[in-house]
Amino acid sequence: YVSSSTILNLQELAAANTAFQLKQLTGAYSGANTNLKWYNAGFNRINNAFSADSFSMIPAIGKDSFVARQKFQADYITLKSGAIHISPLDIDGYIKNKTLNAGIVAIDKFHFTDFRDKQLPFNPGIIKPLTVNLIKKIPEKISVDTLLLSEAFVEYTETNEKTKAPGTIPITRMNVRVLNTKNYNLSSTDSLSILASGYLMDTAWIQLRVKESYTDS
Repeated sequence: YVSSSTILNLQELAAANTAFQLKQLTGAYSGANTNLKWYNAGFNRINNAFSADSFSMIPAIGKDSFVARQKFQADYITLKSGAIHISPLDIDGYIKNKTLNAGIVAIDKFHFTDFRDKQLPFNPGIIKPLTVNLIKKIPEKISVDTLLLSEAFVEYTETNEKTKAPGTIPITRMNVRVLNTKNYNLSSTDSLSILASGYLMDTAWIQLRVKESYTDS
């Protein structure tokens, strides 16, 4: 139900449509630094479920051009995925106060690559935050009960400063479970929990367990 009074107000539009469905939404967005693409996305208002067949986020320029522009070492990162399912997704909370709350976010065949040219000088004085502080830096308020990655793939490549040759370390067949991802209403009992397993060089099985408090320094 769309009218001249609701079309300009997302909150009223959502309130007037308690059972809408959005299907087969495919699109792309190109910014100065990043290109986004998504295929066959949809949202079901009845059960507040979001789904997409795939998603990708890649730099707007090629790797060689990116490296040529850098004065110091920098990461060239690409993200891709297969099917994505999010349920329940609180669309009303996001419309009202820009707060994104979700129950389970399941991502299949998540693919992450990172390239760094070690021939460039290292930029000193930069302190890299751990996971909790990275989450706190997200500008939007978010809360995700459970994040599940299945059959994920992570690949890190660096060009050695002495040999000038690239070396790659892949971790394949990864399964990851992340609990309690949030960046607002934090208390002393809130902790981020990560359990991940995969195969280093597609051969050696490895496991990572992390639990980090949101408030304890």
